[in-house]
Amino acid sequence: IHDGVVIGSTDATSIQLNAFLITRRDYSNFILRTDVKLRNHNSGIQFRSEALPDWVVKGLQADMAEGDWWGSIYDERGTRGTIVNGWKGKAETVVKADGWNTYEVLCQGDLIRLKVNGLVTAELHDTSRASGVIALQLHAGKPMRVDFRNMRIRELK
Repeated sequence: IHDGVVIGSTDATSIQLNAFLITRRDYSNFILRTDVKLRNHNSGIQFRSEALPDWVVKGLQADMAEGDWWGSIYDERGTRGTIVNGWKGKAETVVKADGWNTYEVLCQGDLIRLKVNGLVTAELHDTSRASGVIALQLHAGKPMRVDFRNMRIRELK
């Protein structure tokens, strides 16, 4: 953490598996808002997910990637892959490639809704998991950096 910004980078160290900064408790119904800046490659925000050994997570992800996938719902380490493509015709119209982007994840009951810079990019009714951890992804592969700031979580009843 530097000046209130959570920074994940693989510039100096490569990793073999995606790694995650994981909450210590589960969340069910909530709104998460954060500003994100991505340089190169891929990252995401896990939600209602399962923490596995070695800082790995399995479950739903608010995805983001260089020039693609922002605003999409992805099944990390699962079998469904991209569940909702929020990039094409949606997030691609509002993402600031080299700047800060506001990401919002709403989970309430079976409703999941993602917004990027105020635009709804994905909605899904899903009962696969009603609660789980929230985690920030550091993606394996080519060197990358992702910054998160102004993260807020409001739990809903």
